[in-house]
Amino acid sequence: MAGKYLEVQAQRQPGATGPRLDEREVWAVTTLHAFVLQLAGALRRLTHAGRLRPFGVALAQRKVVVGELRYEGFVARGAEGPASDLKPVKLQDIVGNQEYLQAGLKLARDVAAYDLKARRGPKQLNPVLFGLGRPGCGKTITAHAIGNYFLDFCKQRDVPARFKVIRRTDWASSYQNASAATLVKIFKEEVYGFEGVCGVYWPDIDTAFASRGSGDLRSEEKNNLGAVFGIFDGTLIPKDGKWFMICDANYMQMDEATRSRIAQNPFTVRGPTTADDYVHLLRDVLLGDLRPFVAHGEEAGWAEVGADLVKADLSGRSVESVANNIRAYVQDFEYPDEYFRADYDRRKQLIHELSRRVDIAGVRREIADYVSFHREAEEREAKDRFEREVEAMVQQLNAGRAATARAAAAAAREIVGE
Repeated sequence: MAGKYLEVQAQRQPGATGPRLDEREVWAVTTLHAFVLQLAGALRRLTHAGRLRPFGVALAQRKVVVGELRYEGFVARGAEGPASDLKPVKLQDIVGNQEYLQAGLKLARDVAAYDLKARRGPKQLNPVLFGLGRPGCGKTITAHAIGNYFLDFCKQRDVPARFKVIRRTDWASSYQNASAATLVKIFKEEVYGFEGVCGVYWPDIDTAFASRGSGDLRSEEKNNLGAVFGIFDGTLIPKDGKWFMICDANYMQMDEATRSRIAQNPFTVRGPTTADDYVHLLRDVLLGDLRPFVAHGEEAGWAEVGADLVKADLSGRSVESVANNIRAYVQDFEYPDEYFRADYDRRKQLIHELSRRVDIAGVRREIADYVSFHREAEEREAKDRFEREVEAMVQQLNAGRAATARAAAAAAREIVGE
């Protein structure tokens, strides 16, 4: 086939009969390269939707490594590189949000059960899981934990799978109609076009689509809404159990038409809510590696820490900030010269010896300082916002007075003129 292709192209292109050998060699290499690309494209089409599709499915289920590349079907990636762009979050790292988490895990298992040969799933399911919660409540890490679980679950059962995180930079464009076209391409090719099952996480989905009730809705935003409606209605890609999507929002800023499609199975994501939740998050998850240095031997005092955190009603992200402050205090020491001459085990021993200890009172003090700082910051922000609003109102009143005075002066001039 390659030889025949060269013969046909040689009759059409002058480079094949160039006077110099290097010219003819370059022509031969580029022509063969074009042939290989066309052959690869034909194989992808035939194994994806043509008569060779069973072979495409079988190839996607094989673990093929060539040199430094790992192949998933015809798609290659670095063998040592990550299989996805998920954060390394495990199920045990999730504190609170259990109803949301369990719903996501069940959805992941149902999609993993999709029959790739029959091209249909054994269950009818809603592939969209929607979570609504304040910033820092753990929506993101919960979605990443579900994604990691999904990939591990499929890997253990030899089910080809991928998990994609949709970021605004992946699809948003300044070119007319390009954003909607890219969205459609992502879901048709990378999600449904994958020769396996697929999970998707779309964070802050409410910021991606303007309300149709807005008076200045641009055609670009209308096209985006049309694309997302096609995704959730099943008109763009079938809702046949081959894929699922987790999406979330901080606020419900979408119009009713969008909400009715996205929030078919809504969950309120609260993060940690009880004293036990907060203690587990701060002590065991965020500071687990520093247990010998943080309130060691003061187990009874952690109940007071949990009560402080419940009273402060901190989000999971705020608790992480408190943990980082405690970590900075514990690890605030200067490296001795011996450290740089020591082996790894001795270095760990030196760090253990040099790390500072913090008691329960210190932990509670860090929480109180964080709450006090942010309360003052919020009060300052509220005061500044109030002053800005008052200033705007004064400017409007002054403008109104000036307009009234000018209108009165103009009327007076007209009267005098008459």
